[in-house]
Amino acid sequence: MSRTRQVVQEQSADGIGDLFAEIWAGKLFILSGLIVGVVAAFIALAVLVPHSKVEITLSLLQIR
Repeated sequence: MSRTRQVVQEQSADGIGDLFAEIWAGKLFILSGLIVGVVAAFIALAVLVPHSKVEITLSLLQIR
């Protein structure tokens, strides 16, 4: 077996514990991404809701 194939097989043998360890090590990046996403969602809600209310009002007026 070649050395490269052996290294690949050793790296793919990581367990679920190693996965959680890597996630825990990156918790700052995950948390910062979560915060940026939540802030972006609130900004989108603040900007987009008034426009959609106008469209809904206009569509209701057209139906009557």
